[in-house]
Amino acid sequence: MSKAIKLGDAEQQVLRTLLGYRALSKAGLAVNSTTNTYTLTLGGTKQTGDIITVTVATEAGSVSGSYTVLSGDASLDAVATALELVVEALTGVASSATGSVITITPATTTEAITVTATVTKASGTP
Repeated sequence: MSKAIKLGDAEQQVLRTLLGYRALSKAGLAVNSTTNTYTLTLGGTKQTGDIITVTVATEAGSVSGSYTVLSGDASLDAVATALELVVEALTGVASSATGSVITITPATTTEAITVTATVTKASGTP
């Protein structure tokens, strides 16, 4: 089952529950509306087979990219690095990953973006 959330400060606890990541600091996507910057922070325990999808809405429309957590992903940092490559390939955004944190910004300073994330838990995991 997949659930989409448009994240703000009030939704951080909801995201912890939906993602199944129990120890998120600054959970999920925290919006800094002054700079139009979104930050996706992974925490807790990764589960092989979880599918993390990031959707970016721009003035031109919405684009999405997904990453399935692999058994060979040694850490959340590895998952974040792989997911960031998916996000970077999306039209209208720039991104970078440092550790388990992905920063997402518009490709141009004049365009506003909205970022949402969904997770589909691996079959058989809570």
